[in-house]
Amino acid sequence: MSIETISNNRVSIWQRAVLLGLIAVFVTMGISRLNDCDLFNPDSPRYLIYSQALVDLGDYRATDLPGAPLYSWRPPGLSLLLAPAMALRPYDVIAAKLVILVTGAALLWVVFELAMLHCQFVTALFVTAAIATSPSFLVLSTEVLTEVPYTLGVLLVLLLLSRSTIQRTIAPSDNMRFSRGLTIGLSIVALAFTPWLRTAGVSLVAAVAIWSILSRSRWHWLSTVAVAGAGMGLLAWRNKQAGGENYVGSLLTRLREQGVSATITSGIETIGHYLTTLPGLLLPGFSNERPWYAPLTLDASPTLGLTYAVTAGAAALLLLVAVLGMTQRRANGGSLAFLYIAIYGVCLIVWPWRHERFLWPLIPVLMIYFPAGISVLTSKWPLLTTTLPRCGVVAILALSGWQCVGCEQLVRVNLAFVKAPHEFHLERAPGFYFSNWRRAGLWLNAHTPPTARVLTWHAAVAGTAHRFQKRVQFETLSVEKLRQQIEAFSARYLVVPAGQFGDGFCWQVLEADPTLRFKVVYQEDDVAILEVSPNRTGEVIKSTFPIWLEHQLESSKEACDRNPTRTDLAIRHASLLREAGANDKAIEAFLALKERGIKTARVYSELGWLLFEKQEYAMAAELLDAARILPNAEAIASILAGGAARARERLQQGVNDMSESTLTSRLNRVKSLMSQLKYAQAEKELDEIVAGSAENPEVLFVRGRLHHRLGEETLASDCYERCLQLGNRDAIPWLRLIRFGQALSGQVSTSIVVGGHRDEVNPAKPEDHLQLARQLQECGWSGRALKTLEQANQQFPEQNVIQRPLADLYRSFAMPEQAMELYQQVLVRNPHDDEAQKGLNLTHSILIEPAMSPLTSPPEPETFAHNPGIKLSNR
Repeated sequence: MSIETISNNRVSIWQRAVLLGLIAVFVTMGISRLNDCDLFNPDSPRYLIYSQALVDLGDYRATDLPGAPLYSWRPPGLSLLLAPAMALRPYDVIAAKLVILVTGAALLWVVFELAMLHCQFVTALFVTAAIATSPSFLVLSTEVLTEVPYTLGVLLVLLLLSRSTIQRTIAPSDNMRFSRGLTIGLSIVALAFTPWLRTAGVSLVAAVAIWSILSRSRWHWLSTVAVAGAGMGLLAWRNKQAGGENYVGSLLTRLREQGVSATITSGIETIGHYLTTLPGLLLPGFSNERPWYAPLTLDASPTLGLTYAVTAGAAALLLLVAVLGMTQRRANGGSLAFLYIAIYGVCLIVWPWRHERFLWPLIPVLMIYFPAGISVLTSKWPLLTTTLPRCGVVAILALSGWQCVGCEQLVRVNLAFVKAPHEFHLERAPGFYFSNWRRAGLWLNAHTPPTARVLTWHAAVAGTAHRFQKRVQFETLSVEKLRQQIEAFSARYLVVPAGQFGDGFCWQVLEADPTLRFKVVYQEDDVAILEVSPNRTGEVIKSTFPIWLEHQLESSKEACDRNPTRTDLAIRHASLLREAGANDKAIEAFLALKERGIKTARVYSELGWLLFEKQEYAMAAELLDAARILPNAEAIASILAGGAARARERLQQGVNDMSESTLTSRLNRVKSLMSQLKYAQAEKELDEIVAGSAENPEVLFVRGRLHHRLGEETLASDCYERCLQLGNRDAIPWLRLIRFGQALSGQVSTSIVVGGHRDEVNPAKPEDHLQLARQLQECGWSGRALKTLEQANQQFPEQNVIQRPLADLYRSFAMPEQAMELYQQVLVRNPHDDEAQKGLNLTHSILIEPAMSPLTSPPEPETFAHNPGIKLSNR
């Protein structure tokens, strides 16, 4: 098709009506897909929070974090785009999604206009339909993400520059001069704003710069590049002023830490990942590969059941034809599109995160140039002039029709959720996507003081809670690190996932943590709120977790039987089998998932660790290596890499079964179970060890530690004393702790001797009570230390030696009001006590209230059920 023919492509009013009808169908599907859930966390909710910060403060600031500096990680483009909606409807996720949906509708219009530069109306309409019916596009157009607005900016620049190039070949007129000026103005805005939407927008700026330099007739576009470059420079300067991290800085840090060779290896792995995921994006549902949006359809996505090889071959053919189309149209935007795709691909390779949605912005560009590629083939083989274009149109039409089936499933599941969300949670056992984090935030807003701080997995809580919060991935935290996070942030509440049969949080802490108590104060729609308080007695219960685990196994098995196609339920059940120690059954379940083509970081990592424990090191190393490069494995990638390395080392060393079952390794496992608060399992395995090594000092010491943790001090003392007799002096501080506490309470003589060291204990001295409290803290009983100092404060009122450490403990347990009162009393008696003044200042910082816009509709406290019990099940 010649330039003149293309320039004369005119669209009638009826053809426009057909296009608008197609867009209206897409918008209808989009509206049916709207809900107040967030697919990607923390991205989606934080775009809302930062947009609201712009509206409220005029700054791009993380208002959900205390003392947060100007935000510099994500560029501010989407937050700026959402600001008008946030000004009208503060923190309203539906309003934000409508903004994204509008950009999706605009994107379809631009796709059509760009396709019309390269083909006739019917073909352009079918290309637009192929994009409009894509399940990936429907999802991305109804979530608060940058992909669709960013792609709109890219396509708009390609359209304006391609159309301008065509117009230059026609005799200029006054109207065309005006049109050219308008084109340049719009191009400047679109090109400058694109990097503000996504940092990867630098690829478009670079592509336009190279494209402009390659032809003297296009040099005038360099002015547009200069403006876009100035905008990027302004953003970089502002990020530097903010002092926070940004993408470029993190990439450079990663390069320094990993080295050039490791970075190149990671890049090669990234190329492999995107090459394997591209077929599923171009041809969704053709093979049995699980689509990335499967959680939104509850794994009911339709599939043609083709082999991956066939799907990959068809996708490769489509890609090749599209590239041929860019070559054929290189003088009118094709070369610019090719340069953009190449440079964007390089950006993806160096990007440390991997996900199919990052690849999606290339799909519309490829589809637009696919018809032009068909015309290249027909020009090479004249016999195909009639049949090949028709086959191409039929293929696009068939693809659109098949994609509609996937979109229908997305809409159906969402409408069922929106119509009756509570029943949906009870009957369907959905995944985390459908969990109602914002309602949990409303409960916090209605029932907690404004100064209360929150640890949560989901950033959306802050949008309705209006409490300072810190995001933590509970599933990656050990029990000890969870305590550290709570203390460091002075968190009073945890908002955790309660669906999927206890997935995503270490529920054994509820009644088994010797330091903290976790009370369930709210549980609804697969979200639970836990109130944190000190465990003043140190009492733990070993039976709760095994009973809970057994119940979860039964419930998950029933759910799997009811929903045999649900991958998420099958994965969770396999994980619970591993948790219960049924490793062989767990391996069998994970292998079955792997054979079904379920390739996720979780399946591969858990199966890898199970095979590692079974000493099948070759396959374990292979699976752990594969897991670390899959999406959502970034947080544990280094752990997986370390596990794979250890597996290969043991494979080379030829470690046999005997070396793996040594006493030391078995004791280490018991210690690990104790640190995870799984006392029943630890006791069972320790009983087996004791049966053959009853007089081993190491075994006795571990046995004493377990008795001590369970509150069995008499049995613990016996074990510790026997350890000392056998020469194991590790028991000294633990036995001394028991004797010291007994002496202070009058149970034994105030003169105690442990390990040859004599202590004279005086219950009338506040210093001795402080010494006991410090020993309890060092041994992991901070709650008991708090109780000890509280009793001492009653016995010895107005003693700085007691009140200041007690205030420190109150502060660490998120009890700032009590801490402030004690600090003030200490400073009244000793105004120059620097430690008390420092503690008081820290307490003041904990009591700061977040400055956030009020909710559009404030919650009524009585609308919430205050649920102190815990179900931790979808039934």
